[in-house]
Amino acid sequence: MKFRSEQAELSEALGALARIASSRGSASPALAGIRFVLQDDVLTLSSTDLDLSLQFTIAVGGERNGDGLIGATLINDIVRSLPSGKVTLDLGADSANITGVKAQFSVPVMNAIDFPRNVPASANPVSMKAAVLGHALAQVVGAASKEPAKQHLTAVQLSAGETGLCMAATDSYRMAIKNLPGVDVLTFGQSYLIPSRALRELQRLLEANEDIAIRFGEIDTTFETPRLQLTTRLINANFPNVQSFIKPVYANKFTTPREPLIEALRRSRVLARENTPVKLTMGADGMRIEVQTNDQGTSTEDVEGQMVGAELTAGFNPDYVREGIEATVGDEITIEMNEPNQPAVIRGVGDDTFTYLLMPQRV
Repeated sequence: MKFRSEQAELSEALGALARIASSRGSASPALAGIRFVLQDDVLTLSSTDLDLSLQFTIAVGGERNGDGLIGATLINDIVRSLPSGKVTLDLGADSANITGVKAQFSVPVMNAIDFPRNVPASANPVSMKAAVLGHALAQVVGAASKEPAKQHLTAVQLSAGETGLCMAATDSYRMAIKNLPGVDVLTFGQSYLIPSRALRELQRLLEANEDIAIRFGEIDTTFETPRLQLTTRLINANFPNVQSFIKPVYANKFTTPREPLIEALRRSRVLARENTPVKLTMGADGMRIEVQTNDQGTSTEDVEGQMVGAELTAGFNPDYVREGIEATVGDEITIEMNEPNQPAVIRGVGDDTFTYLLMPQRV
């Protein structure tokens, strides 16, 4: 197999594929590689760890058809190190030669016999705009748990809502819910738990001007555009009833400009550590943001805002509260609470499609 490609395009694909390739000491060494298949001027690149599979299709200048397997980390590091311009890869039975401008590498190839065949989910595809999906993922995925022991919380739930698609994620300390009215990719009663790891990768790769086809299978789901195909195993577990945590009415509501609050919270993070909450006092005169530490000092900053209800003081994880506000849309946000020791609900003013619920911390 031999082909020529632009360094930037090939490097982008290899970088994504290398993140997928298994590095967990699998019994099959083939899972640590990236498979190359060339047919005329079409190059197909694949990697998998059996739970998540990714395939790229890119246009190249083909010289000799064929296929082969190269270690994912090695080929990614080589191509990424090359200068911009044309890259030539000549893959033989025992080695692969990679040439870019004046640099040349020769590396061993792997045995491709054991590399799994890429099989997309066996279901009829439904379609939606990649820009819509990408924006929703940016708002929701960050709230999913990163603790393997809480497997059901490492997923994002996609379900059929009252008006369209509903996406939800939680790590038990915070919760993000995004409604997509008019996006009817699921029918009533359908619900899937998709690993957040797969959706984070998908979010990075989507291009806004694309349509994306989705195949919801019984054990896996496939996301497909003209240039990529991502298939992930579904998580079979029970997910919390997220809607039950949102109250219809809250006694206290604070409204404030979004960007100044985000900047103030970022400054408070200079002192606030993982176990140091940021204290928010919301009242008629605005909000006071305070951080107190035993050894690093204190910080105080005031931001403007309007309060409806009683003055409240509550503590929050500094990263969680900032990330929730960053995920909202609009010039202003609202923070609603009933009591200082009860969850806060954050929304963007004028946007009723996204809700972020956050548990308070003791201050």
